[in-house]
Amino acid sequence: GGLVVLAVALLLMKVYQVQSAPSGVIVEEQVGVRVGPSDSETVQFALHSGTFVRVGRQASGWVEVSLTSEMRGWVPESAVQKLSAPRW
Repeated sequence: GGLVVLAVALLLMKVYQVQSAPSGVIVEEQVGVRVGPSDSETVQFALHSGTFVRVGRQASGWVEVSLTSEMRGWVPESAVQKLSAPRW
């Protein structure tokens, strides 16, 4: 009983860690994070080289990145280096 609950809890923790782990890093000195995947979209905020982000959708040379659920937007694909998934 108790061991099964513990095993399930540990598994769920690992799944959460993998899903919330950064999946990319900003490689440009500074990049504007835009509302949408286009140079004509409004810049919401800037990210700097070395900032870890979660990478989401892709659209014609753009990648959606997020730091938190509120801090989300689009950057050129060339501004992000994708990280390989952790190997547990």
